[in-house]
Parts: sequence; C-alpha cells; structure tokens
Amino acid sequence: MNDRKLEERKHEIRVAITIVIGIAIIIFVIFAVGDEQGLLRDRYRLFVQMSRVNGLQPGAPVRLNGVHVGTVADVDFSQSLDNQKIQIELDIFKEVQKRIRADSKAHIGTLGLLGDKFVGITMGHADARVLKNGDEIRGADPVDIEMLVDEGTEALALLKKTAQNLNNLSEKVSDGEGTIGMLLNESRLYYTLDTLLTDLVRLSKKLDENSGISKMIDDTTFFSSLTNLMKNSNDLVDSLVRGKGTMNKLLYDEKFYYETMDGLQELNTLLENVNSGEGTLGQLAKNKELYMQIKTVTTHLDSLIKDLKENPQRYVKVEIF
Repeated sequence: MNDRKLEERKHEIRVAITIVIGIAIIIFVIFAVGDEQGLLRDRYRLFVQMSRVNGLQPGAPVRLNGVHVGTVADVDFSQSLDNQKIQIELDIFKEVQKRIRADSKAHIGTLGLLGDKFVGITMGHADARVLKNGDEIRGADPVDIEMLVDEGTEALALLKKTAQNLNNLSEKVSDGEGTIGMLLNESRLYYTLDTLLTDLVRLSKKLDENSGISKMIDDTTFFSSLTNLMKNSNDLVDSLVRGKGTMNKLLYDEKFYYETMDGLQELNTLLENVNSGEGTLGQLAKNKELYMQIKTVTTHLDSLIKDLKENPQRYVKVEIF
C-alpha cells in the first residue's frame, strides 16, 4: 500500500514538472516572439492620409528606411464625409521617434511576389521637428495598379494594331504595290540607276578634263569677277538707300515723282492733240494735203538751192561803172 502511494506521488511530481517546463517554454516563446515583433516595446502613434491604400491591412509592418519599426494599427475612412482620403494609424517603436521628423514621408510598398503591403517611412533631417504622438506624417499616394493595367492594355492594343499595319505594309511592299514596292521589286529601276550613275561618272570625267564648267570652278578670275559684280551691285543698292542718283530720287523724292508725273501727263496730252489733228503737229500728222504741199515746197526749194550753187550768174549780176 505504501509502495502504491509512493508511485502515485512520483507520478504527480513528474506531471507537475512537465507542466512547469511547458509553461516556461510557452513564456519563453511569448517573450522571444514579442521581442522579435516588438510587442513588448514602448510605442507611439502617428497618422497618415492617402487617397488609396491598394489593399493595405491592419497588422502590416512599418519600415523606416527598410528597417522594421512598427505595425499598422488601423486602416479606415475619415470621419468627415468631405474628406475622401483614407486614414492610416501607425504604431511606431518609441526608440526610433527621433529619426522620424516633420520632413519624413510615408508610402505604401509591396513585399515579395505575394504582394503583401507595408508602410515605408523615410528618415527626416536633423534640423526638422521631431513628430510626437498623435502627429500626422506626410503621405505619398501609391501607384494605381488597376489604372496601369488599363493603360497597359490600351498600349498593348495600340501596339498590336501598329504591328498589324506594319505587317500589311510589308506584304504590300513584297507584292510590289505602291511606290516603295515598285522601287524594291522593279528591275528596271536598277538599270535606270546604273545608267544614271554611269552618266554622272562621265560628267565627272569631263569636269576633270578642264572643260568649261571645270574652268569656272578652278579659275579664280571668274570668282573675282563675280565678287566684283556682287560688290558693285551692293554699292548701287547702298547708294539708292543713302539717297544718291536719279534712281534714288525716283524711289524717295516725292517732288521729283510728281514733277515726272506732270511731265508725262503733259506729254500724253500733246500726243492726244497730235492724234486728234490739233495744232501744227496734228495737221502734219493727220492732214495729208498739207503734208504734200510742204513736201512740194521742200522739193522746189531744194532744186532752187542746187541750181543756185551750180549757176550763180543767173541770180547774181555784177556791174562795174
């Protein structure tokens, strides 16, 4: 009987020892995990607002320049309906508080291939204000993946359409359609270009053989003459601009212009009178009878002068007393 009680007592002691060891292991694991996850560390809370969170969930890690410094406590809409942004609450380890300042910025990143989200924070400068518990940190909205996918789909469709058009163009070129197709597939073009190049070679040889064009290129006298011509033309233009010569007066002197116009008008009037038969010139131009009379008188006068030269004794008599 005493042996049985002794065995029961040993069994109870072994069970108690096992339970104590188990509780110790559990406590050790809790403290180890808590220390690893920062469950036992002092924290302070910061707030950040963003237009979208791309699936960020409470419990997501918070990283300061890539180092784990806290967790996301809550993700919810703002209490004000006028504010359409999402409010994120961050529990940050207090020992890194001095590194997060007013110029720090929060953003949402992605962990690995599974797409788990985290909040990343950048360090602030030493001269900026340290953010305290309950302060708000500036946030940068994450990229809208759905919008990027939609834009990528549109770009892919456009690229596909462009590739199809290029394929159609290539087929038309291969079939000899259009100008490019004819240039690539028409054999006559090759011979035409070959003939053209041959003619150009011949022309080049003629130029090298001191022909007329070659002399114009190589002869410095021709260049000098052309230079002098351009200089004289430039001097002429300058003289017109500076007010020299008759041409400049025609261009700039209004008095000379009006005098010239009046003279031309008087000449035009005189020609109109002559054409209408007015005046002596008009009669001479229009009156044929007057013209014949003048012609007859001129002929007789010419005959008289000729006879006077040949037979002066008929007209001049000299008497000596």
